[in-house]
Amino acid sequence: MAFYSELAKYYDAIYSSKNYSEEVESIHGIISQFKKSGGKKLLEVACGTGGHVQFFKKYYDVIGCDINQDMLNVAKELYPEVTFVRADMTSFDINKKFDALTCLFGSISYLPNPEALLSTMNSFARHLKSGGVAIIEPFLFWEDVILNHISLDTVDSDDLKIARVSNAYKDGDYLVLDFHFVIGTPKGVNYYRDSNKMFLFSKEMFESAISSAGLEYYYETPKWARSGLVIGVKS
Repeated sequence: MAFYSELAKYYDAIYSSKNYSEEVESIHGIISQFKKSGGKKLLEVACGTGGHVQFFKKYYDVIGCDINQDMLNVAKELYPEVTFVRADMTSFDINKKFDALTCLFGSISYLPNPEALLSTMNSFARHLKSGGVAIIEPFLFWEDVILNHISLDTVDSDDLKIARVSNAYKDGDYLVLDFHFVIGTPKGVNYYRDSNKMFLFSKEMFESAISSAGLEYYYETPKWARSGLVIGVKS
Protein backbone atom coordinates (compact mmCIF):
# COMPACT_ATOMS: atom_id res chain seq x y z
CA MET A 1 0.00 0.00 0.00
CA ALA A 2 2.04 2.89 -1.33
CA PHE A 3 -0.16 5.48 0.35
CA TYR A 4 0.96 4.35 3.79
CA SER A 5 4.67 4.10 2.93
CA GLU A 6 6.26 6.45 0.41
CA LEU A 7 3.15 8.67 0.36
CA ALA A 8 2.87 8.96 4.16
CA LYS A 9 4.28 12.48 4.10
CA TYR A 10 1.28 13.61 2.00
CA TYR A 11 -1.39 11.95 4.17
CA ASP A 12 -2.25 14.99 6.28
CA ALA A 13 -2.43 17.27 3.25
CA ILE A 14 -4.91 14.97 1.51
CA TYR A 15 -7.10 14.69 4.62
CA SER A 16 -6.76 18.32 5.71
CA SER A 17 -10.55 18.75 5.62
CA LYS A 18 -11.11 15.99 8.19
CA ASN A 19 -12.37 17.47 11.47
CA TYR A 20 -10.29 15.52 13.98
CA SER A 21 -11.15 17.92 16.79
CA GLU A 22 -14.91 17.43 16.39
CA GLU A 23 -14.51 13.66 16.26
CA VAL A 24 -12.37 13.56 19.41
CA GLU A 25 -14.86 15.71 21.33
CA SER A 26 -17.62 13.30 20.31
CA ILE A 27 -15.58 10.22 21.20
CA HIS A 28 -14.54 11.71 24.53
CA GLY A 29 -18.23 12.09 25.36
CA ILE A 30 -18.91 8.46 24.46
CA ILE A 31 -15.93 7.26 26.49
CA SER A 32 -17.20 9.25 29.47
CA GLN A 33 -20.62 7.63 29.03
CA PHE A 34 -19.38 4.02 28.99
CA LYS A 35 -16.08 3.99 30.88
CA LYS A 36 -16.21 2.68 34.44
CA SER A 37 -12.49 2.58 35.24
CA GLY A 38 -11.05 5.53 37.09
CA GLY A 39 -7.97 6.40 35.03
CA LYS A 40 -7.26 8.38 31.87
CA LYS A 41 -4.86 6.21 29.86
CA LEU A 42 -5.81 5.88 26.19
CA LEU A 43 -4.34 3.75 23.43
CA GLU A 44 -5.04 4.76 19.85
CA VAL A 45 -4.63 1.73 17.59
CA ALA A 46 -3.83 2.45 13.92
CA CYS A 47 -3.02 6.02 14.90
CA GLY A 48 -1.46 6.89 11.54
CA THR A 49 0.18 10.31 11.57
CA GLY A 50 -1.50 11.27 14.85
CA GLY A 51 -4.42 13.36 13.65
CA HIS A 52 -6.64 12.23 16.54
CA VAL A 53 -3.78 11.90 19.03
CA GLN A 54 -3.14 15.64 18.97
CA PHE A 55 -6.62 16.24 20.42
CA PHE A 56 -6.92 13.15 22.62
CA LYS A 57 -3.92 14.31 24.65
CA LYS A 58 -6.05 17.18 25.95
CA TYR A 59 -8.02 14.61 27.99
CA TYR A 60 -5.85 11.51 28.23
CA ASP A 61 -2.36 10.12 28.68
CA VAL A 62 -2.05 8.82 25.12
CA ILE A 63 0.02 6.15 23.44
CA GLY A 64 -0.35 5.64 19.70
CA CYS A 65 0.41 2.46 17.79
CA ASP A 66 0.42 1.58 14.11
CA ILE A 67 1.79 -1.20 11.94
CA ASN A 68 3.32 1.23 9.43
CA GLN A 69 6.65 2.73 10.41
CA ASP A 70 6.50 5.51 7.80
CA MET A 71 3.24 6.81 9.27
CA LEU A 72 4.69 6.58 12.78
CA ASN A 73 7.77 8.53 11.70
CA VAL A 74 5.53 11.42 10.65
CA ALA A 75 3.58 11.21 13.94
CA LYS A 76 6.76 11.18 16.03
CA GLU A 77 8.05 14.28 14.25
CA LEU A 78 4.75 16.13 14.71
CA TYR A 79 4.14 15.09 18.35
CA PRO A 80 7.50 14.25 19.98
CA GLU A 81 5.95 14.42 23.45
CA VAL A 82 3.72 11.39 22.69
CA THR A 83 4.87 7.75 22.80
CA PHE A 84 4.32 5.86 19.55
CA VAL A 85 4.82 2.11 19.17
CA ARG A 86 4.93 -0.08 16.09
CA ALA A 87 2.41 -2.89 16.53
CA ASP A 88 0.12 -5.26 14.62
CA MET A 89 -3.41 -4.88 15.99
CA THR A 90 -4.15 -8.60 15.63
CA SER A 91 -1.46 -9.72 18.07
CA PHE A 92 0.22 -6.78 19.82
CA ASP A 93 1.29 -6.79 23.45
CA ILE A 94 2.71 -3.55 24.83
CA ASN A 95 2.50 -4.72 28.46
CA LYS A 96 0.12 -1.95 29.56
CA LYS A 97 -3.59 -1.71 30.28
CA PHE A 98 -5.75 1.25 29.32
CA ASP A 99 -8.97 2.93 30.37
CA ALA A 100 -9.89 3.58 26.73
CA LEU A 101 -8.80 2.25 23.36
CA THR A 102 -9.74 3.59 19.94
CA CYS A 103 -9.39 2.30 16.39
CA LEU A 104 -10.74 4.94 14.02
CA PHE A 105 -11.15 6.06 10.40
CA GLY A 106 -12.05 2.58 9.13
CA SER A 107 -8.61 1.12 9.89
CA ILE A 108 -10.26 -2.07 11.15
CA SER A 109 -11.28 -2.95 7.57
CA TYR A 110 -7.67 -3.62 6.61
CA LEU A 111 -8.03 -6.89 8.52
CA PRO A 112 -8.43 -9.74 6.02
CA ASN A 113 -11.26 -11.80 7.52
CA PRO A 114 -13.51 -12.45 10.56
CA GLU A 115 -10.83 -14.63 12.20
CA ALA A 116 -8.44 -11.68 12.21
CA LEU A 117 -11.21 -9.50 13.62
CA LEU A 118 -11.63 -11.91 16.55
CA SER A 119 -7.87 -11.93 17.17
CA THR A 120 -7.92 -8.14 17.18
CA MET A 121 -10.82 -7.92 19.62
CA ASN A 122 -8.95 -10.31 21.92
CA SER A 123 -5.89 -8.03 21.67
CA PHE A 124 -8.06 -5.04 22.52
CA ALA A 125 -9.64 -6.82 25.49
CA ARG A 126 -6.21 -7.81 26.86
CA HIS A 127 -5.16 -4.16 26.88
CA LEU A 128 -8.26 -2.82 28.67
CA LYS A 129 -8.61 -2.37 32.40
CA SER A 130 -11.75 -3.62 34.08
CA GLY A 131 -14.36 -1.01 33.20
CA GLY A 132 -12.36 0.15 30.17
CA VAL A 133 -13.93 0.89 26.80
CA ALA A 134 -12.90 0.19 23.20
CA ILE A 135 -14.33 2.34 20.40
CA ILE A 136 -14.03 1.16 16.80
CA GLU A 137 -15.08 3.06 13.69
CA PRO A 138 -15.97 0.67 10.85
CA PHE A 139 -15.00 1.81 7.38
CA LEU A 140 -18.45 1.16 5.93
CA PHE A 141 -21.17 -1.44 6.02
CA TRP A 142 -22.15 -2.83 2.63
CA GLU A 143 -25.47 -1.02 2.70
CA ASP A 144 -23.56 2.29 2.84
CA VAL A 145 -21.32 1.58 -0.16
CA ILE A 146 -21.81 3.23 -3.56
CA LEU A 147 -20.10 0.87 -6.00
CA ASN A 148 -18.25 2.10 -9.10
CA HIS A 149 -18.24 5.58 -7.61
CA ILE A 150 -15.54 7.92 -8.92
CA SER A 151 -14.24 10.56 -6.53
CA LEU A 152 -11.70 13.37 -6.83
CA ASP A 153 -9.68 14.98 -4.04
CA THR A 154 -7.21 17.78 -4.59
CA VAL A 155 -4.52 19.69 -2.73
CA ASP A 156 -3.49 23.06 -4.12
CA SER A 157 -0.81 24.87 -2.11
CA ASP A 158 2.21 26.87 -3.27
CA ASP A 159 4.68 23.97 -3.19
CA LEU A 160 2.37 20.94 -3.33
CA LYS A 161 -0.23 19.93 -5.91
CA ILE A 162 -2.11 16.65 -5.57
CA ALA A 163 -4.94 15.12 -7.56
CA ARG A 164 -6.32 11.82 -6.27
CA VAL A 165 -8.93 9.96 -8.32
CA SER A 166 -10.44 6.85 -6.79
CA ASN A 167 -12.88 4.14 -7.84
CA ALA A 168 -14.67 1.64 -5.57
CA TYR A 169 -15.70 -1.82 -6.70
CA LYS A 170 -16.58 -5.18 -5.14
CA ASP A 171 -14.31 -8.22 -5.19
CA GLY A 172 -16.06 -11.07 -3.37
CA ASP A 173 -16.34 -10.09 0.30
CA TYR A 174 -14.01 -7.14 -0.20
CA LEU A 175 -14.39 -3.55 -1.27
CA VAL A 176 -11.47 -2.45 -3.43
CA LEU A 177 -10.51 1.21 -3.40
CA ASP A 178 -8.36 1.93 -6.44
CA PHE A 179 -6.46 5.20 -5.96
CA HIS A 180 -4.57 7.13 -8.63
CA PHE A 181 -2.31 9.97 -7.47
CA VAL A 182 -0.61 12.73 -9.43
CA ILE A 183 1.69 14.61 -7.06
CA GLY A 184 3.62 17.71 -8.00
CA THR A 185 6.35 19.38 -5.93
CA PRO A 186 9.16 21.77 -6.87
CA LYS A 187 11.26 18.63 -7.50
CA GLY A 188 8.91 17.30 -10.19
CA VAL A 189 5.65 15.46 -10.89
CA ASN A 190 5.08 11.80 -10.03
CA TYR A 191 2.27 9.29 -10.53
CA TYR A 192 1.30 6.53 -8.10
CA ARG A 193 -1.37 3.87 -8.16
CA ASP A 194 -2.48 2.29 -4.89
CA SER A 195 -5.20 -0.37 -4.53
CA ASN A 196 -6.60 -1.11 -1.07
CA LYS A 197 -8.66 -4.22 -0.29
CA MET A 198 -11.08 -3.61 2.57
CA PHE A 199 -13.09 -6.32 4.33
CA LEU A 200 -16.41 -4.74 5.27
CA PHE A 201 -17.42 -6.41 8.52
CA SER A 202 -21.11 -6.42 9.35
CA LYS A 203 -22.59 -5.29 12.66
CA GLU A 204 -23.25 -8.94 13.44
CA MET A 205 -19.59 -9.82 12.87
CA PHE A 206 -18.51 -7.02 15.20
CA GLU A 207 -21.00 -8.05 17.86
CA SER A 208 -19.89 -11.68 17.65
CA ALA A 209 -16.16 -10.84 17.85
CA ILE A 210 -16.59 -8.33 20.67
CA SER A 211 -18.77 -10.69 22.70
CA SER A 212 -16.37 -13.60 22.08
CA ALA A 213 -13.55 -11.44 23.45
CA GLY A 214 -15.52 -11.01 26.69
CA LEU A 215 -16.64 -7.44 26.09
CA GLU A 216 -20.14 -5.98 26.25
CA TYR A 217 -21.27 -4.81 22.81
CA TYR A 218 -22.83 -1.39 22.10
CA TYR A 219 -23.40 0.70 18.98
CA GLU A 220 -23.58 4.50 18.69
CA THR A 221 -24.34 6.74 15.69
CA PRO A 222 -22.68 10.17 15.94
CA LYS A 223 -23.41 12.28 12.89
CA TRP A 224 -19.81 12.33 11.62
CA ALA A 225 -19.41 8.51 11.57
CA ARG A 226 -21.15 7.29 8.42
CA SER A 227 -21.48 3.70 9.65
CA GLY A 228 -21.55 4.52 13.34
CA LEU A 229 -19.20 3.40 16.11
CA VAL A 230 -18.87 -0.09 17.56
CA ILE A 231 -18.18 -0.19 21.28
CA GLY A 232 -16.86 -2.87 23.63
CA VAL A 233 -16.83 -2.46 27.40
CA LYS A 234 -14.79 -4.72 29.69
CA SER A 235 -16.59 -5.82 32.83
